[in-house]
Amino acid sequence: MDALDALLKTAAEADWAQVVRRCAWCGRVADRHGRYVHAVIVEPETVFTDGMCPPCGSRALARLARRPGRAALAA
Repeated sequence: MDALDALLKTAAEADWAQVVRRCAWCGRVADRHGRYVHAVIVEPETVFTDGMCPPCGSRALARLARRPGRAALAA
């Protein structure tokens, strides 16, 4: 429990201005306007949050919808 408390304290004190949204599928990062672009970030204090960009999300949902028994996702 002490390790978790220490981790939470560190997260609370972190400079969250260096948080970058990154697509875990294609590796692109979101710019200030929410558009995903290819970028290389080399600052060691940068924190990445991995998710899925809209194009990768659309492709993943389309693949799921094509699977047998998954017709409900297409709607």
